Parts: sequence; structure tokens; C-alpha cells
Amino acid sequence: MAGLIALAGGYLAGSLPSAILAGRLLGIDVVRSGSGNPGASNVARLAGLLPAAGVFAADAGKTLAAVMVASIWGEWAAASAAVGVVVGHAWPPWPGIRGGRGLGEILVGGLVVTTVPTLAMVGFLAAGVFTRRLGLFALVGMAAYPGFTVLWGDPPGIAFAAASLVLNVARRLHGSAHRSGAGLRAAWRDRLLYDREPVT
Repeated sequence: MAGLIALAGGYLAGSLPSAILAGRLLGIDVVRSGSGNPGASNVARLAGLLPAAGVFAADAGKTLAAVMVASIWGEWAAASAAVGVVVGHAWPPWPGIRGGRGLGEILVGGLVVTTVPTLAMVGFLAAGVFTRRLGLFALVGMAAYPGFTVLWGDPPGIAFAAASLVLNVARRLHGSAHRSGAGLRAAWRDRLLYDREPVT
């Protein structure tokens, strides 16, 4: 029961669209500009590092609040809340609001739920920033994330990492269902490898 409450609370917290709200304040449509991803990375592309830092801080705050409150009920509840935040960020219930990939929420939630494996994944993200291939390196890091948690021997962390990988990939591919044939393959390639809308 506590896990379900934590999951629902995390979902509501995660559904707060920080990047979209920040974009509106800045006069930018983050969904129709840049990579199309309503997250801190796209805000950085469109408006610079300072607004992106504000978006990341807001996303980190909502994630930490949900996970820390849920941790009162134990590690599994904290992991459930962290998963809920990622789902809420990726698929918010608000009409006309599109969700993001949830990478920031995965990192912040992971640092609380399973710290050491999450720090290992940060190395992939740093390489992505350095090479300007963040989408690709983030995918590789996400794919390795469950393995890191297995090696660390952390059952709640394993569950969180596995769920995060599935949710992140599903969100990247979301929106490609209307395509077929070569169009679908191109969409999957661009969304998976580059974390961007297909070039047409």
C-alpha cells in the first residue's frame, strides 16, 4: 500500500512541467524548438545554461521531495516514488502538455535510491557532454545502468534502474507509431541514437 501511495505521489510531483513553464516565461516553445524535448538539456540549447540550471533545480527539487518523503516507508517506497516521478515527467496528465525523457529525474532519484551505480552512469553523461553526443551516451549509460545496480547488489536499485531504462526508451520512441516502413526506422534511429525528432 505504501508503495502505491509513493508511486502516485511521485507521479503527481513528476508531472509538474518545469521546462515548459520556464520556456513560456522566456517566450520559447521548448516542444517546437531545438530537440523538441521539454527538459533542461533543450532549454540549455535554446536559452543558455542559466535558465537550464533553473529548470534542472526545479526538476531535482520535485524529485527529491517525492523520494525523500516516500523514504519514510523504506527503500522500496523510495524507489516506487522515484519511478512515479519519471512516469509523471514523461507522461503528464495535463491537457496539451508533452512530457520529457526524464533523464534528470532518473539521475536525481537514482542518487537517493542507488547512489554508487548512478554515479557510474554519470560518467557516460559526462562523456556525452564532452563529445556533444549526449543522446547517444545517455542511451549507452541507461543500458548499462541495470547492470551497475546488479553488480552493486541493490534490489530496490535494480528495480528502479530497470524501470528507468524501459521508461526512457519508451519515451524516446513515443510518437513514432504513426510512421511505417523507412519512416519508422528513421524515426527510431533518430530518437534512440540522437534523442531528437526525425529530420524530414
